[in-house]
Amino acid sequence: MMDEFQRLQKITQQRGIIGGLLAILRYIYWNVGAVKRVIQNFFRWKFERRYGRGIDVMQQDWDNLIILDACRYDTFKQHTQFEGMLRRVVSAGSASWEFMIENFVRREFHDTIYMSANPYSPRIEDSVFFKFISLIDDWDENTGTVLPEDVTQKAIEVSENHPDKRLIIHYMQPHAPHLGSIQDEFAQAGFNKYRGMDVQPVQKEGISIFDAARKGLITSERLHESYVENLHIVEEAVESLISNLNGKTVISADHGENLGERVLGLRFYSHGQHTPECRFVPWLELDYESRKEVIASEPVTDVRPEDSTINRRLRDLGYL
Repeated sequence: MMDEFQRLQKITQQRGIIGGLLAILRYIYWNVGAVKRVIQNFFRWKFERRYGRGIDVMQQDWDNLIILDACRYDTFKQHTQFEGMLRRVVSAGSASWEFMIENFVRREFHDTIYMSANPYSPRIEDSVFFKFISLIDDWDENTGTVLPEDVTQKAIEVSENHPDKRLIIHYMQPHAPHLGSIQDEFAQAGFNKYRGMDVQPVQKEGISIFDAARKGLITSERLHESYVENLHIVEEAVESLISNLNGKTVISADHGENLGERVLGLRFYSHGQHTPECRFVPWLELDYESRKEVIASEPVTDVRPEDSTINRRLRDLGYL
């Protein structure tokens, strides 16, 4: 506590009273849970008052819905390789579980298969979808995530085996930990493993890429470059999938990502805050030749990962 007080004194001396007050605000936000929740609720109220609560993805027109985890609209629009009818939509959540609660939980979609690399998805009840397929057993320990090519391989198999079902294919990228050359440089610099959470203390195994940006270890520009590189990597896997899918395919996201944007003196990284960067996501409708003939069937229970595995993967991503 004394170290924090001395740091605030130093900031006040260097940046004046306003700079000191902003530093105090940042400290309170990141360290006092009750205050953080109040501020987050205010941001949510302010955002939804202007833009609404978000779309219901299950009521939209598609046969295959590809979810890119933490894919923000503006970056996707600027860098995507795919062509089609693109529009900006509001996600119903600023984080994955919030998105799932708003769109899936306690509902019934027995004409749909949901396959997901996201560790939160096994929390959804068995009765919601015709079949739920968790991919977290395919977790790659070297990168700390499920690789996009593994998701594509499984999705192609599911599509061939169930041609009469709508498919939701949930990739983990461009959610951190990032893949690609910038991630490799980050690792070689001594941060052997980093997590996708916006607030993580330095651990023996490393720090998150967002903490690195916050601490000045990498620039915001480099963080954005890494995010774009991660997006390109997952799009390569998605391209391989699309050529094997029948029907109308849409590419969207569960939520976006903050990459250092500043709001009211607070600089935000990762997600979970109700900022435009977190709530605005792409909705890209790809061209198609024909539609699926979709039918509903009695739900099939698939093998679910153990709670210990789910918690371990959430911990790997920095959520626990």
